Amino acid sequence: MAPLLQLEHVGVKYGAIEALRDVSFAVEEGSITCLIGANGAGKSTTVNAIAGLVPTASGRILFRGEDITKLPASRRIAMGISIALEGRKIFGDQTVLDNLMLGAYTRSKSLSRLRREAEDMLARFPLIADRGQQMAGTLSGGQQQALAIARALMSRPKLLLLDEPSLGLAPILIQEIYRIIQDLADQGTTILLVEQFAAYAFMVSQNACVLEHGHLTLAGPVDEVKDDPRLARAYLGK
Repeated sequence: MAPLLQLEHVGVKYGAIEALRDVSFAVEEGSITCLIGANGAGKSTTVNAIAGLVPTASGRILFRGEDITKLPASRRIAMGISIALEGRKIFGDQTVLDNLMLGAYTRSKSLSRLRREAEDMLARFPLIADRGQQMAGTLSGGQQQALAIARALMSRPKLLLLDEPSLGLAPILIQEIYRIIQDLADQGTTILLVEQFAAYAFMVSQNACVLEHGHLTLAGPVDEVKDDPRLARAYLGK
């Protein structure tokens, strides 16, 4: 069976700067695969390329066996790829419910239906379950992260891209966010998890890919990757 997602020799450039080069890996359906590495390794660029937010300069991206390399982000969302962006990127001047409803705009234009679905989604996230009418910008960091994940789920994705979900959070909130991630995986959601802190990602992932200066240097089952000396080099440069 073909993997749900496959990158083949993907490269991304920002002008003359080569952000990714020759990156190839696969994500199996029903799994969590973590993409780890130091700051500036190219992790966010990779998931943004998968989501269609940045163009690729070379290579192919396949989703369910179909080449989506040139498709716009809106088409990728409709096909089942959703992303919770680094830094949350919620709409702070709108309510929590409004943020969730916007997450499903590609599926339905019925406000009553979207509201019902948003209320159902809220019930799945204890951190924000009673915050539907609160302005999203007044939520705590952990609550905003829960909202970002919930909003991404509103499109009913087959593949959920999570970009740095622990960023800027206190340890107790990181534990809660990772409990949510594990619950989603237990319910069958396929996840590509970008994380700078490998220890958190290893707790929930089956497979790991390590980026170093825009190049994939290591990939495989988590139990093998975490004991490989190349992992330390990717973070420490030695």
